[in-house]
Amino acid sequence: MSAKRKIGTTATFHVKVRNAGAANAPQGVLFGQHYLQNNQSWGADAIIPPLAAGQAKIVTITIPPENYSPGDRMVFTADYFKALVESNENNNKYAMNYK
Repeated sequence: MSAKRKIGTTATFHVKVRNAGAANAPQGVLFGQHYLQNNQSWGADAIIPPLAAGQAKIVTITIPPENYSPGDRMVFTADYFKALVESNENNNKYAMNYK
């Protein structure tokens, strides 16, 4: 996974998700969390469309409120609720500092 802030926005991100498995994946959930420097956090979710084996897509997610500061931590997790059976559950998370 990878992520970057949508140009011209404060709280909207483009997250690239990829089905690394050998089988098609059904629709899933992407959960995004915004951790302030005082460790308070907010989250939001977005739908990951079905993905063919090896396919990647960009998922757009907005995480309110818009009180972001440089250095805040952003964590994006595909299949956050572990609804999909996967051979590797350890490749579903991407973290970055807010810029």
